[in-house]
Amino acid sequence: MADEEKAGAPAEGEKKSKKKLFIFVGIGVAVIAAVVVALFLTGIVGGHKKDGEGDEHAKAEEAKLKEAPRPALELKEFVVNLADSDTPRYLKAVIVLELTSDPVKAACEKSMAPIRSTLVELLSSKSYAEVKDIKGKTRLRHEITVRLNEILGMSGVTQVYFTDFIIQ
Repeated sequence: MADEEKAGAPAEGEKKSKKKLFIFVGIGVAVIAAVVVALFLTGIVGGHKKDGEGDEHAKAEEAKLKEAPRPALELKEFVVNLADSDTPRYLKAVIVLELTSDPVKAACEKSMAPIRSTLVELLSSKSYAEVKDIKGKTRLRHEITVRLNEILGMSGVTQVYFTDFIIQ
């Protein structure tokens, strides 16, 4: 009968191996849970947007896309001598004006002679050093915007683009 009891009851070695199995399974589950939590936290902390964030930015982008494109007016090519006295240089530029509305475009077309005259005077008053870098071109764009808006008597020119700008 003692042999029968031993046969029905698990041996000491089996109990230890089952304990080891449970420990390894527990550790495995804990590691997997830690990885899942780490990935979740990294996703939130790493820059994923929560619900509702960025809605204002998305709405602003949609509004820009829905906004009708502003009218543009391309002016004929300008070729002027620059104001450098030591070396003769010239500037060739094509300017495109971004305008607020079609009536402003019509006003520009009616005032083309004063606009071109003002731009020839302004461009030819510049030296190579004044317009060779991006800062100089940015200042020139601003000056053109101010002068043309003075001619028009309103803030109709919103942006000035140089589609060609060659100095020789």
